[in-house]
Amino acid sequence: MSTKITYTRQGDYYLPDLKLPEQEPREIGIWDLADINEEAQNMYDRLVKQLAEQEGVTEKLKGEDPLEWVAKMNNINSRASEIVFAEIIYTV
Repeated sequence: MSTKITYTRQGDYYLPDLKLPEQEPREIGIWDLADINEEAQNMYDRLVKQLAEQEGVTEKLKGEDPLEWVAKMNNINSRASEIVFAEIIYTV
C-alpha cells in the first residue's frame, strides 16, 4: 500500500496536505473525553440522586429553606464529581 503525500506552499514553507477521515460529530461534555462522557455523566447523575435521597435533600426542603437546599446540593455535586473523577476520569 503506497501513500502519496502532497504539499502546498504557504509563504516560505511547504505544508503537507493532511485530511482526517470523515467522522460523525461527537459531543464532549464536562468530563472532556468523548469516549467516556456518557458513562461519567450517568454515574454522576446516579450519585447525585442517591446522595440527595440518603441525606434527605428533598423538594420539601427546597421550598422551606432554599439556601440550605442549595448548600447541601452544592456539597453533593462536589462529592459526586470527585467520585466520578477518581473512578472514571483519572483511571483512563
